[in-house]
Amino acid sequence: MEVSRQRESTIGKLTHPWSPGIPFANVECDMYMEIPRGFKLPKGKYPKEYALKLRLKARGFVQSTIDECVFYHGKLILMIYVDDCIRMSPDNQDIDDVIALLQVSIGGTRPFNITYEGDISDYLGVKVEKLDNGTMTLTQPHLIDQIISDLGLKDNTKTKELPALSSRVLNKDVDGLPFKETWNYRSLVGKINFLEKSTLPELAYASHQCARFSSDPKDSHAQAINK
Repeated sequence: MEVSRQRESTIGKLTHPWSPGIPFANVECDMYMEIPRGFKLPKGKYPKEYALKLRLKARGFVQSTIDECVFYHGKLILMIYVDDCIRMSPDNQDIDDVIALLQVSIGGTRPFNITYEGDISDYLGVKVEKLDNGTMTLTQPHLIDQIISDLGLKDNTKTKELPALSSRVLNKDVDGLPFKETWNYRSLVGKINFLEKSTLPELAYASHQCARFSSDPKDSHAQAINK
């Protein structure tokens, strides 16, 4: 998002649903993998991500050496997560040309079944809002509502400005009261952790403190989650 702002680029969303034929692709080199004991790998099947890379390379895309999910084509940047993509470029004509390029067969590779969803408004559950001053806000209202619902919090529940005191460190509380809540501790920790990683980094200390006791939470850890 920051890159698109600095480059004065438009940013939009594409989707490309997988078809059964995509996982089959000729590979550029021998591939090896360590598989679990007793597991048999079907012959001729390679990861669909590898087939995707070959199809993009055939169209002139260059894969990032830092992040394998990022590809470049001229001024355009394409970021991929499974079947959802973000594209950004300061040149609208460049965007139209690349989308057209993805929809044709090149070098014996299948065309992409691209659906262009316009300017980005949400991505992977994150709501994206562009403000008049050129900045963007990222929020996760649906995930926050899920967490509130899971905890059974009411509209009149008192809130706190700080998620946790840095002077207080949670411990195992071996002799503490047992966990008695109806909600799943690990599930809540996972949701809060995803919220922290995506849009609310100020929750990092509190979420990491609670995550340390996911295997055997006590009542004190449940109270920390509620706070």
